[in-house]
Amino acid sequence: MAIALTMDDGPHPAYTPQVLEILRRYDIKATFNMIGAQVGPNLSLVREVSSEGHTITNHTWDHADLSHLTYHQVIDEIDRCNEALANANQHPTIFRAPFGNWSKAVYQACADRQLKPVAWSVDPRDWDTAHVDTQMIVHNVLAHTHPHSIILEHDGGGDRRNTVQALKTFIPVLLDRGYRFVAM
Repeated sequence: MAIALTMDDGPHPAYTPQVLEILRRYDIKATFNMIGAQVGPNLSLVREVSSEGHTITNHTWDHADLSHLTYHQVIDEIDRCNEALANANQHPTIFRAPFGNWSKAVYQACADRQLKPVAWSVDPRDWDTAHVDTQMIVHNVLAHTHPHSIILEHDGGGDRRNTVQALKTFIPVLLDRGYRFVAM
């Protein structure tokens, strides 16, 4: 009954603290897929995420669509993010490609940097803030989560109020259903 909650595109000074508060309330761990360019201005948040026992991964320097980049450009995106995270004493072992766009160059870069590529299995489309509301996110997560699911959510990259509200609703329901949240 283990499942993983993943938070992409942060850290964000407004939304990441709200997500952390919810995770604290339910005593669960998550995986935060961080963008390198967001790390420097939010180093204290990166440290807070880590100190609370959550996993921090590499989500590129600037959320580039890697499927259009050469191997060397992909390596640069990964290395720049790793360097930013190292400033917060973080050394990720997991990589998530922005947009879920994988290519041979991305897989090779992950192998060369000893990063495990990880995607998701439940996409509630919380990133589509123009068309997806809180209830749609909740419904999608509750309808599609099964043992060993990896749930995609976002704590950065735009207005995440709906995501924060959805977390408050679906986390206790999933816990009541017997699921156990684990950080990767």
